[in-house]
Amino acid sequence: MKSPMPVPCGNCGGTTVVTASGNEPFPDAHCPSCGTTTFVINDARVSTRVFLRAKAELGSDDFTLTILLSAMSVECEISYQFFKWKKLDTEVAGGTVTPAHQEAWEKELRNLTAIDARLNALSNLLTTHNFKDFVTAKPHLLSEYPEASKAPATYFQQQLFWKRNQIAHFGKLDSNKSEAESCVALALSLLRIFNSMDNVKNERLQEIHQRQREDEAKRRQAKAPMK
Repeated sequence: MKSPMPVPCGNCGGTTVVTASGNEPFPDAHCPSCGTTTFVINDARVSTRVFLRAKAELGSDDFTLTILLSAMSVECEISYQFFKWKKLDTEVAGGTVTPAHQEAWEKELRNLTAIDARLNALSNLLTTHNFKDFVTAKPHLLSEYPEASKAPATYFQQQLFWKRNQIAHFGKLDSNKSEAESCVALALSLLRIFNSMDNVKNERLQEIHQRQREDEAKRRQAKAPMK
């Protein structure tokens, strides 16, 4: 799969599109107008590359594929965050991740068949709050969708994934530009929400590491010989 990424030029304000295939890194962008080179920070995450492809298809007026890829990018990020933090939580607790762990986590995620269930499971894992409680406590995350505040997980499920299901399950192939633009925006909002959740989890992990360092320092001090 090819993933085109627009890179703004910090010198002249123009935009250069760089493309990566598969897992290869994005090349640095060389502005054709002023010659400035912009070094690209590479993100090999599948969700990022699928989302970039969704935006490219929107620009090419393939609205049906845009909707499919927008929903797919969200699903990929849910899986990425879920398995990433299951693994890290196990290691922080002193365990070693085994194939049995991975099989159990895959089964757990598969059993969450509805997207709203997956949103709640991921939010609980990363923030200890369900999806609604997390996003409503951070109003800026839903600033573009005030109508979603009463049931945000259901809102995203209906507005993005039901549109995807109309294509995948019922053969609706005549999606329009407005629908595609809406799905790209919804997917981007969810990806930003997941990033905010990830930051919360990271902060908690740093607190755990800090306590572990302090406890280790206390143990060493207690074992130190008296002078």
